[in-house]
Amino acid sequence: MLLRRLSSHRGHLLQKPPAIAFHEDFWQSQRPSLRCVIVVDTDTGHAWTAPIEHFDRHAITLSRGCGPQVALPFRFWQRLDKGNGQRPATQLALALETAS
Repeated sequence: MLLRRLSSHRGHLLQKPPAIAFHEDFWQSQRPSLRCVIVVDTDTGHAWTAPIEHFDRHAITLSRGCGPQVALPFRFWQRLDKGNGQRPATQLALALETAS
């Protein structure tokens, strides 16, 4: 499992296409050991999860001036906090961090 905290203001949460992106070098170094990915937006507390199979089937590669990236469109992610105004994603991130 990969738990990644990202800032929506730093370009990892893409607007066009709507997707979550990782630098390709980072992704290639992490990919062999993964079964799922959890991403937490540190600005909003929103969290998403996706099984690695979604990346294998649906990821796209991009290059927008900061090196190649691997991006998975939002339609293939499941939102963990369901937009209910609470921040369980932050609690999840802390729990996972202390468990590892």
